[in-house]
Amino acid sequence: MGCGRQIIGQTNQHQDTAESDVQCEVPSARVLQETCNYIRSLHQEVDDLSERLSELLATSDMSSAQAAIIRSLLM
Repeated sequence: MGCGRQIIGQTNQHQDTAESDVQCEVPSARVLQETCNYIRSLHQEVDDLSERLSELLATSDMSSAQAAIIRSLLM
């Protein structure tokens, strides 16, 4: 596995040579920043899906019992 976008996976991979270690060394702050960015993007996806689901539940022809079942599954 080389240097690049697979930073989180590289933090757990052992390199055999000192030269490889220097070339692929990734600052922990960068790993943390990319992890936080990924979590934020997941949070945004959840928010978007929640909004879409709310709209579907509000406009669908399903009974209130069916809507209650869906809500209980999501909680």
